Amino acid sequence: MQTLNEVKEQLLAAPVSRLGTAELLGVSFRAEPSFFDNAVSGKLKFYLDEDMSEGFDTDDLSFEWYKGTCKNYAWKMLSEENGKQFSNAIKELVKDPLSRRAVAYYNAFEFDPSNRMCCTSGQFIICNGKLNYLVCYRSNDAFNAYPIDYAWHDLLHRKAVSLLPNVTKGDMLWYAGNLHLFQYDKERLL
Repeated sequence: MQTLNEVKEQLLAAPVSRLGTAELLGVSFRAEPSFFDNAVSGKLKFYLDEDMSEGFDTDDLSFEWYKGTCKNYAWKMLSEENGKQFSNAIKELVKDPLSRRAVAYYNAFEFDPSNRMCCTSGQFIICNGKLNYLVCYRSNDAFNAYPIDYAWHDLLHRKAVSLLPNVTKGDMLWYAGNLHLFQYDKERLL
């Protein structure tokens, strides 16, 4: 499994495509808070330090404490209309801690390809007493989106650990079908 720094170096070395992005296909790595030290990553501290005992009700879609940054992701994970994806994944692990079926789908009932979210799913797996979280993206902007995406998934990961008995937080493993960096961001970083 690659480190975040290895992926960052590959991304900065990748040529810019006709779409105006440096791209890596089929990338997987152990997730960490941020690829780049940028303005967006300044928001991470608030999200990562948020007290998990306050304001996180899986039936509450307001997410006032989350300041609306990922409210569409929250709706996709928590709403009844999208099948209560997060709650059902946790219920699966409570029922069977060895299950490999604790998967939450962001596009569970979305059949319009033009409206598909960048994040497709998250899978929770318990191994050796640790809850690991596998995150899958069809497309992921490494500079502007990843810091907030990481914060959202770290929040779900920590909440899942708090809801399951006898587990500690394990690794978050990230997969992106297309991980990209826009040319203007790449030029500022080089």
